[in-house]
Amino acid sequence: MTTSLNNSLLSLLLALNRLEVPLTEDESTALVDIGEQLMYSPDTWEDIIEPDLMAILEGNPDLRSLYQEFLTDIQERNGNFPPNLLPTQAELGREIPNSIHEPTDFSHFIDLATEDNPELEPDVNSQEILNAAIQVLSTPNPVQTSKKISGIQRVWQFLQQRFF
Repeated sequence: MTTSLNNSLLSLLLALNRLEVPLTEDESTALVDIGEQLMYSPDTWEDIIEPDLMAILEGNPDLRSLYQEFLTDIQERNGNFPPNLLPTQAELGREIPNSIHEPTDFSHFIDLATEDNPELEPDVNSQEILNAAIQVLSTPNPVQTSKKISGIQRVWQFLQQRFF
């Protein structure tokens, strides 16, 4: 779950950051709903949140195209990024000063993780990506908000470098 969640959310953040056409009011409202779902129930990613996101992408060809492009790039790199690229909570606080959301606490996943369910164990990057997604998606204009976050720009620049 974590890899799929991280890759999808990072792809979405990058797509929003590079999107040149504004979202419709309905699309923005639907993304706010996704941000709230991510904040309160990130464990429903595969069953509820991801299908809702895919419906938004299906309705917006420009956003879908960018999302697919970034998802492919991220998957080619196995979702691995230098840790200094991802936006930190302090950075998000400076760059989205009106954000009212606190960082998501994943400690409840640690109790659920067992040898039978190792995918429930959190990783450090998931918090950074998830927190950034929650804060961007929970704003009235996620496209404009995504453009304020320097960490998203750092990841985009990193993805522009090709493997050699």
